[in-house]
Amino acid sequence: MLKLKNLSKFYYSKGIIASGLNRVNLELFPGEFVVITGESGSGKSTLINVISGLDSYEEGEMYIDGKETSHYTVNDFENYRRSYIANIFQSFNLVSSYTVFQNVELVLLVEGRSRKDVKGKIDAIIDKVGLSAYRNTKVSKLSGGQKQRVAIARALAKETPIIVADEPTGNLDSKSALGIVELLKDVSEDHLVIVVTHNYDQFENCATRRIKLSDGRIIEDEVIKPREESKEIEAVKTTPMSWSNKLQLGFRNTFNIIPKFLLLLLVFLFLSGSVIMQYAGIKANNDAFEGWGYNSFFQNNNDRRIVVKHSDNSEMQAEDYEELKKTPHFKSLFKDDIILDLSFSTYTPTDQNENEASQSIYVEAHPAPIEEMPKKLLLGEAPKADDEAVIGVYSMMISKDELKPHIGKIMDITDRSGTKYKVKITGAYFIDKQKNAKDASNVDLSASGKIFLSDSFLSKARTSQINSISRTEVLINGKKYPLMASSTSGGGQFTLYASDSVSEGYVVVPEEVDALYESGSGRWKNLVFSTKNIYFSDSVTLTSVDTYTKNNYKNKLNTDEPFEDVSGRIYINPEDFNTLFLKGNFQSTVYIDDRKNADDSVSWLNKHGYTVVSLAKAKEQFIDTDIMNIITVPLNLLVVVGIFFICYFVIRLILRSRSTYFSTLRLLCLDMKSIKQILDVELIFIINLAYFILIGFIRAVATDLISISYLKPIFEFLKISDYIVLYVIMVILAYIISRKFSKKLFKKSAMSTFREEV
Repeated sequence: MLKLKNLSKFYYSKGIIASGLNRVNLELFPGEFVVITGESGSGKSTLINVISGLDSYEEGEMYIDGKETSHYTVNDFENYRRSYIANIFQSFNLVSSYTVFQNVELVLLVEGRSRKDVKGKIDAIIDKVGLSAYRNTKVSKLSGGQKQRVAIARALAKETPIIVADEPTGNLDSKSALGIVELLKDVSEDHLVIVVTHNYDQFENCATRRIKLSDGRIIEDEVIKPREESKEIEAVKTTPMSWSNKLQLGFRNTFNIIPKFLLLLLVFLFLSGSVIMQYAGIKANNDAFEGWGYNSFFQNNNDRRIVVKHSDNSEMQAEDYEELKKTPHFKSLFKDDIILDLSFSTYTPTDQNENEASQSIYVEAHPAPIEEMPKKLLLGEAPKADDEAVIGVYSMMISKDELKPHIGKIMDITDRSGTKYKVKITGAYFIDKQKNAKDASNVDLSASGKIFLSDSFLSKARTSQINSISRTEVLINGKKYPLMASSTSGGGQFTLYASDSVSEGYVVVPEEVDALYESGSGRWKNLVFSTKNIYFSDSVTLTSVDTYTKNNYKNKLNTDEPFEDVSGRIYINPEDFNTLFLKGNFQSTVYIDDRKNADDSVSWLNKHGYTVVSLAKAKEQFIDTDIMNIITVPLNLLVVVGIFFICYFVIRLILRSRSTYFSTLRLLCLDMKSIKQILDVELIFIINLAYFILIGFIRAVATDLISISYLKPIFEFLKISDYIVLYVIMVILAYIISRKFSKKLFKKSAMSTFREEV
């Protein structure tokens, strides 16, 4: 039994109190067909809204199965409506984009039932209302009478004991109205049917009770046909909507209106693309600024270079070279890394007596093996002798015509330690115009060039380089004296120098050494030379065979150098020099394909037991990227936030067409949390689709399947970790949009449109 006792309902508007219902007393029973009539504003709709739990009341009490409802919360009334009430609305409140089957199925999915379990039941109900032929027809294509039949079928599917119909024939022609009346009459045999209508005549033959309202009061309650027996109102058992049903509705809603889906997809593509471009742009800018840095220890600052050595500083072996070639993103291997940080320089004026251009050239270059020389040269030919070389320069530093006169000339070149060499330049090419992918050294040193030299020449240069990074001493007459590298600057008193003028096993010393002996002569004395660096230590004992002075040095040393440059040098044979310094290779360089992959390569090398230095990460920056990011990151975030709100307002406009759908779900007693989750599924699915479409586009650009030159350098900086971060960001943005729209949607009650008096 449904009982109302002294029930009153009031409305408040701008300080004015209006009465909707005034001390209504009513008892309703299963098996009754109750028709409620009255003039517009009499309180009919208010009464059935209160009975349906769509509206609250202020005074009195409503009992259901003898239980009071005055203490019910919003959630309690939702549960009450799920268990007891099925509504049939004048405006149908169907989902137009759903089929007849899907509309009836919807109410059962809301109740937590599985689709496969209710398929037969739905077909039976559709057949009962005479719509079997329209089972898979969209509701938007049905007539008004057919839509009302769908609404009745949906109400029947709930199996609740009470069916409330608000003007069920109000929008129908007489023939359609008669069919609806007959359907409701059949239903009333085991339900309590409550109908609100202006046209009592349509229901006169099937009504068992007529109630008339005026000004919120019952002025007439006529029992037309006594009920045969008293039945109890039994609640329908329901379960919370399952996640599988929420996912099913979310996916269905994604595609059931194609224009809406395409618009949302387009907006999310724009939003995703904007976020990805901002994110990738920050990484690309940071990488660009990092690439502009320098390293004061490593002269060759190629940002694709990774210096590799054993953690115990042991010598590199053949198996090491094979393993290094397996490095991720490997491009090439430079075994003799120590010479990569050598630089040779020369200043060579043109012979003024020749008729060719008299332009002088200055070359600063880093050495590389001849086998890595480009096959096609700009000028000249490949070297044929050990003292011949090819140089690579930048076209912005010198023109072809200016370079041409120097081909075939002998140049004096000097390394960083001050050691001088003579080489014949047989050919040249422009580095910035060379496209040879096999050029492993590929140095880009702010206009520093390359010089391709023979192995024997590089061996001399390597020995000189090791000398420059070693601590070398000489034991003279029982006392140690530090030796500088072969240069005229530094902190040592003497300099060690290799010369073919000295026989192997012997040494020629300056007259200052003689002064260290009491006899005043160091001739035929043993000198012990020792050296030490991070890789090895060794010593060699040589015999002083002669002494040179300012007067005799040219003859004894076979040199034309000024005495100021020669003074202080201790000369030994090159073979003895090599014995002291040339001990094998302890350090190599791996060149990778791109600096953006340096982290992956370094990680792999570390795991395989190597100690590494990546030049891409070991540079001092001209511009601090952290300081730059303090400015650029907030600006990019502001851009993203602005784009987000623009997209949100566009999405909200698109989703406003869905307000009726979500209100219908609320009328079917689905809780707000579940409705929000269905919307979450829909929007997050679309953002996933948009995101992966963009990722496919990005990968196509990055792998040259799609050729867009200005985007490729930006997209190449995105790694798997970045894709994960961006994915999380996009899902969060979709979730925020969903929640903001839900909040807007549920600010206004979905039932407010049904409070208007008929």
